Amino acid sequence: MVGIMDPPRPGVAESIEIVQSAGVKVKMVTGDALETACSIGAHLKLFTADDLCLSGPEIDRMTDLDLERVIKAVTIFYRTSPKHKLRIVKALQNLGDVVAMTGDGVNDVVALKKADIGIAMGSTGTDVCKVVIF
Repeated sequence: MVGIMDPPRPGVAESIEIVQSAGVKVKMVTGDALETACSIGAHLKLFTADDLCLSGPEIDRMTDLDLERVIKAVTIFYRTSPKHKLRIVKALQNLGDVVAMTGDGVNDVVALKKADIGIAMGSTGTDVCKVVIF
């Protein structure tokens, strides 16, 4: 048996706390499984017992209006694909939110471009991700 751990980078939890204290609502959108997403979310103190988690397949079964009705209560989106990420950004924008999104790979490009603020992640971001934003 092999165990692999990919924890958040140092300083991420503190950065989230700072932006939350400024009134920014942080949501995590990941392709990871529910258990992994919840473990990371708990480690980062991203969500409480009152918050909801929503999967990509659940988003597939929702209309845009259904997604807009629940999206404010959802903190963690898991098992998401690029099309889910785009729908999440659009739903938040349709509700009047200014959306900032971070991403580091090809699967984030479309949503990063649609977001009001797209943040390509430093030296780990793929070249295509960095080029599309700028």
